[in-house]
Amino acid sequence: MVSLESSQGPVACWLRFGVEPVMINGQRHAVLSLDDITAQKRANHDMEASETRYRRLFEAAKDGILILNADTGQVVDVNPFMLDLLGYPRAEILGKHLWEVGPFKDVAASKVSFAELQAREYVRYDGLPMETRGGQKVEVEFVSNVYRVDKQKVIQCNIRDVTERKKAAEENRRLLERSDRDRVALLGILEDQKRMEEERAKMRVQLIQAQKLEAIGT
Repeated sequence: MVSLESSQGPVACWLRFGVEPVMINGQRHAVLSLDDITAQKRANHDMEASETRYRRLFEAAKDGILILNADTGQVVDVNPFMLDLLGYPRAEILGKHLWEVGPFKDVAASKVSFAELQAREYVRYDGLPMETRGGQKVEVEFVSNVYRVDKQKVIQCNIRDVTERKKAAEENRRLLERSDRDRVALLGILEDQKRMEEERAKMRVQLIQAQKLEAIGT
């Protein structure tokens, strides 16, 4: 980087120097060329900064992320959360087709679903049952999108563990069902009490009438 003077004051820029030997009238000379590559350097810097930000987000994400080759379905990158979630080492996932990776063999990432993803460029599965390497059952939300990076298509798969959310929803459902049963039972008890009160009232009326008839008869 060099600093050049302009009408607006000093300007920082990147220059590429070139020297090319030439022969003029039998004598050796050198031609000096200067190319302003400031825009290129800034573009490269912005791209590197963007890639760094993305990498930090990728590594720190609290969802599992897989990056696939859109043509072959092979895994080209995987983030730490995905490895922790499924209990698989990176070496057993990278380079394999998604449907060859243990937890995905019998679920959403079959060859048929991959073909669907290639055609639609988006698939989503909610409450997908999976099994970790240690045999633990988990339910995940599986969302895949196709997008372009450097003119090449890649697939990003986001896998979110929804096991606890599903358990909470199931518990809420059970509580609601129990509440409904309790309400029905309570209504039944109240109806029985009302019916008993009505029977008692009838008996009291009959008793009074019987007492009146007895009094008239005497």
